Amino acid sequence: MANLKLIATLLLLALAASSARAQLSDNFYSSSCPNALAKVKEVVGTWISSDSTLAPSLLRLHFHDCWIRGCDGSVLLDTANGEKSAFGNVNSLRGFEVIDDIKTQVEALCPGVVSCSDILATAARDGMVQFSGAAINWAVQTGRRDGVVSSASEANADLPPPFSNFNSLVSNFQNKGFTSREMIVLSGSHTVGRSHCSTIQSRLYNFSSTASTDPSMDSPPSQRL
Repeated sequence: MANLKLIATLLLLALAASSARAQLSDNFYSSSCPNALAKVKEVVGTWISSDSTLAPSLLRLHFHDCWIRGCDGSVLLDTANGEKSAFGNVNSLRGFEVIDDIKTQVEALCPGVVSCSDILATAARDGMVQFSGAAINWAVQTGRRDGVVSSASEANADLPPPFSNFNSLVSNFQNKGFTSREMIVLSGSHTVGRSHCSTIQSRLYNFSSTASTDPSMDSPPSQRL
């Protein structure tokens, strides 16, 4: 439980630090759209009840949004050569249909008021709250402005590749202002998702002419894999 809370706390700090530049607050929509966040939670709850794997997918979608130009919703844009077509996103990111559904229902309440970036940020949190039985939770301030630029080349340059080693991950996170410890803890978010065999099998089989498995891997985990 303590580890889950630590991950949630650092995730909050990470995404807040990477957030689009705006004056965020706890009650940004209290007057303009008071039922917006409740509607986000309701719609997310319906989707997660049908498919719990969408919870980590929404969290990943939020992270991939925030890592490029801050939490501005730019990963949601359908533009030529946009972030959706980046190597780490294409045929990989999930949950767009959830965000589209939320946006449609929130627009019915308050047209043109709630940003897509705020919807994504709160949906990622609400999904993890339901997925974890409230063991993972963090406060989400609102007031983000949606970005209008979405670049696959920027995403390709900034998103940490799945084949990254420790040093390259430390460097990638340091470029965003995070320490190596924060990188390690934030990487713990992968415990609620899944990894594809293609990202690890080269280290498990026929690694080199002298070792079938990467000798830098701890033995028990590599044997289980």
